[in-house]
Amino acid sequence: MTNPRVCVLTSSFPEGPGDSAGVFVQEQVKRLALGTSLHVVYPSRTNGTVSEEAFVRHGVGYPFKTHAMSQVRGLECAKALQVVNAMARTVRASGPYDLYHAYWAIPSGFVARCVSGGMPVVLTLCGSDLNTFADRRGFDVAVRWALAGATRVIAVSNGLLDRAIDLGVDPERCTSIPSGVDTAAFMPCSHRECARERLGVPDDFACVFVGSLFRNKRVDRLIRAIARVSNRQSCALVVVGDGPERRSLEAVAIECGVRVLFLGRLPNERIAEVVGSCDAFVMASKSEGLPTAAQEALSCGIPIVALDVGGLREIVIDGQTGYLARDEIELTRRLEDMIGDREGLARMRRMARAFAERELSIERTAARTLKVYDSALEAYKRDLPRWQCSQAQYWRYSH
Repeated sequence: MTNPRVCVLTSSFPEGPGDSAGVFVQEQVKRLALGTSLHVVYPSRTNGTVSEEAFVRHGVGYPFKTHAMSQVRGLECAKALQVVNAMARTVRASGPYDLYHAYWAIPSGFVARCVSGGMPVVLTLCGSDLNTFADRRGFDVAVRWALAGATRVIAVSNGLLDRAIDLGVDPERCTSIPSGVDTAAFMPCSHRECARERLGVPDDFACVFVGSLFRNKRVDRLIRAIARVSNRQSCALVVVGDGPERRSLEAVAIECGVRVLFLGRLPNERIAEVVGSCDAFVMASKSEGLPTAAQEALSCGIPIVALDVGGLREIVIDGQTGYLARDEIELTRRLEDMIGDREGLARMRRMARAFAERELSIERTAARTLKVYDSALEAYKRDLPRWQCSQAQYWRYSH
């Protein structure tokens, strides 16, 4: 079908300039909208429909007071149902659509199956939907139901793909596509010294972490690793992001005597400059899908040192785009190796950027997603019984 009408459902989407929540979804939507008529439905602090240059926003007002959904990991079932109902009403009011594309199995994937009316559903698994909610009582059934009703399933990493298959998804319906990064916006920093001075980044070997400060991100591990490195070599940590763990992390930094610069939340357009001015991107999370921030770091030419979890092993190539570690001690050793080999670090910077351009560009991942749309629509057309649709509907999907 040429130019199908697509509804994107997502629980996280930027409200406007400076908001980085779900920014990878927005970047994909911008590219996907070039090849299709696209509307986005997402929880918002304000109701309303806004026509953008390439797509239409449908903001769903929050039915309760809480943090943005992208920063909530413990939604009660009752509140989740309120969000589901509000999104479903908005989708029905703005529809009908030829295809529904949901980011995260819950709540978006669940809503998409509820309102699709048998039309094709593409479900993108981003990480927390399977890593957290698929094992949480009260949500696990909803996640499995959403997966079972998807025409096609996209996982941002092979690890999530395997998890989806373990939960019963037909491998023929699955594919792995990274969320991608805007390689034109996230470029290597050409004036690192000036950028460091402007941002207040320490002159030491500077590591950077970007993300919400939740317990599962285990930024405390990073602080302790930097402390051990600092006993022998000059090293500091820059933290971009905010969350409920910030105060306790500031206390850990003081206790360990580590130079940690907490910058708080920054507009997405400023993150590239901060990351690009540092020497290494670090993570120590308990679980991950395929972190957008890590992809952005590679695009900035910044190698990664992280614990070996989730999709990180698919983008961190040992000695080329960074290092993976089994625990805090090995993470410390890998940082010391990087500090001690500045020539090797320069080589890894070049390889990180080349890898991002080759494998992670948002244009490449969006083009692959559009092919999944085509596949889902073809499957729908092939399986659509003539006697179950109106003459007009059959005519549309047969031509």
